[in-house]
Amino acid sequence: IGEFRAVQESLSRMPAKFRAEWLIKRALDASRYTEYHRPETTGLRLVGKYGRGPSNEVTGRGNLVALTLGSEVALLDFAKPDSPVVLSEIQLNFIPAQTALHDSFLLTGGNGIEMWNIADSTHPVFRNVIPYAVADFAIADTFLYFASTGTFYAYSIASAANPYQLGSCADSGYVITATRNVAVAKEPNDVLGFIDVSNPAEPKRVGTYPNYALAADARGNICCAAIYWSTFDDHFRFDILDISDPANVTRIGSIDSGGGWDIHFSGPL
Repeated sequence: IGEFRAVQESLSRMPAKFRAEWLIKRALDASRYTEYHRPETTGLRLVGKYGRGPSNEVTGRGNLVALTLGSEVALLDFAKPDSPVVLSEIQLNFIPAQTALHDSFLLTGGNGIEMWNIADSTHPVFRNVIPYAVADFAIADTFLYFASTGTFYAYSIASAANPYQLGSCADSGYVITATRNVAVAKEPNDVLGFIDVSNPAEPKRVGTYPNYALAADARGNICCAAIYWSTFDDHFRFDILDISDPANVTRIGSIDSGGGWDIHFSGPL
């Protein structure tokens, strides 16, 4: 029991998307985070749930913000930033590791990638689920990229209510960002992997960058990565990578002592 509590305590301090990786590196059971668990058919009907808890992810568009809180995603109106309004709270059967807005849909991933129609943000409607356990995923245009149980998948979400698989290839880790031509994945051997998705029906890994990244974000031919390593102390570095040729990724800029759990591009910043 004491050992279980120690693991639970450590996991509570890790962002949701890092929990499977943390367990696997310590030879502990990570199936809760790596295998899709279908909802139980017990004959019981859920009539109420309070899912609020620590926040792992936030994303937004315009005045709408999607904030994960424990095992739910709250939709908030920030038209008045000093007094945000909770529009709705989407209850999930898992702790979401990633969320994204696409057209009138919210995609949230963990135990499957669920798709909710939020055209009316006060009344979200569940539409579909892609039944794979994921620690992260990325969207570029109308394409969704993710990895699960040793396979990289490319899906079309041109119709988010009816996603379908375009292609796949053998690859592990999890996808943290993507452009129209390149998907970037954190690999288990502590490198960034670059997958050519210029033809989503035939994705293929073509290159790596030999550093451990906590986070990355890509746009066009540029990928920014938060690099971490440890000697006797923790070290962080902010790298700017040229990914125009994903088979030969090169570092074109760097800032020492800068880093964190996430990166987000916004205009020139």
